[in-house]
Amino acid sequence: MRRLLLLTHEEPGLLTETSRRVLEMLRQTMVSKGWQVDSQVVDFLHVKRPQRSWDRLIQADGDTSVIALYGRGALAEWAVKRGVRMFFLGGITGGHPVPIAAVRSALMLDSALARLTEAGHWKIVVPLCDRAEPFKESIREVTRRAIQAAGREYVRPYHNPESDYLTPDVTWRIIESAFASDPPTALVFLDWKELVTAQCVLMKLRLRVPDDVSLVLLNSQMEAEWFIPELSRFRFPERRLVRTMVAWLEGRMQGAEQVSFSADFIEGKTIAAPRQVG
Repeated sequence: MRRLLLLTHEEPGLLTETSRRVLEMLRQTMVSKGWQVDSQVVDFLHVKRPQRSWDRLIQADGDTSVIALYGRGALAEWAVKRGVRMFFLGGITGGHPVPIAAVRSALMLDSALARLTEAGHWKIVVPLCDRAEPFKESIREVTRRAIQAAGREYVRPYHNPESDYLTPDVTWRIIESAFASDPPTALVFLDWKELVTAQCVLMKLRLRVPDDVSLVLLNSQMEAEWFIPELSRFRFPERRLVRTMVAWLEGRMQGAEQVSFSADFIEGKTIAAPRQVG
């Protein structure tokens, strides 16, 4: 029996809803095709080099195909050296010949920033917490271009504050510090959890969305439908991602292909013109 191993860096319950849904759709599809589908959690997200322990931990023999969520260069290097058939659902290959399918955050951010700057925003904060350096570079560049196109100076610590960690207290400090120094008129988040904490900071500061601050999420989440006013966000092409992975599993993709998808913007009601532009 052919076997698929779904490899994640954290327990499924902690993943974003989009990631959980895509992996579950893939699981159901491959089980219906007669595949054995297993899941495993290995923290490959925060390492710089391949780990010897992976030889023992990652349960992938010659008959196993592995799909890793948010893969990293070290994992790709390990897979190539060990001859493990691996595919990344999002992430960064580090230049190693591992196929990948992803919805590029930089493209979503470019679209979100275009809408915000057209509305008059330039005091925009896009936090970068617990992200790989190549990813951060792409986000910084998109942010820089948008701010400079609006005729303003890009200030990296302000527009793209960073941290090695993604925790509630880190997000709280980042947002609170931004409002203490030069209150932003718009916030853009990569992760739903960051947005939830930021909304708590806004409530403490008695700031309203979108009257005082505009919000955009570069993702989607079932809970976002409960956000009032309706959250401006992006919907991922989940079925297209699944079809791409199925094609790879069945040998209908050749080589280390890199497939990028765009996401659909959901207009929502959390973007408005800033009260003051100065």
